[in-house]
Amino acid sequence: MELREMHLELMEDRREALQATLPNLEREALAVQERQQRLQEERSSQAQEMAEIESQMAQSGLAAQERSELETRRVVLAASPVRLNAQEGELAKKDAEVRQRVALLQQRIQRLTERFGALTSGTR
Repeated sequence: MELREMHLELMEDRREALQATLPNLEREALAVQERQQRLQEERSSQAQEMAEIESQMAQSGLAAQERSELETRRVVLAASPVRLNAQEGELAKKDAEVRQRVALLQQRIQRLTERFGALTSGTR
């Protein structure tokens, strides 16, 4: 009987340890989602800035230096989607990995809970 009780205690300890790691993973998933949101906001802001630059460049009375500065900024902004796409790809991969880790952890906790329940109901 003592060995069985030790086994139950070890299972309960393991389940509690796994449950303690779950909030950390959920925070990590939330952080990834927040970074994805910031990237989306950056993409939107850059699109708006690009539209403003295009509008300003369409003005006929624009000085040559001002036009040159706008063109430089437009070139920089035009290259930005490549960087944003790469970052979004990395974040999407990270998000999928974290979600998978959360799901696997939840499954392990569930299995331990079920086994623990089956073993404790058998002792009564």
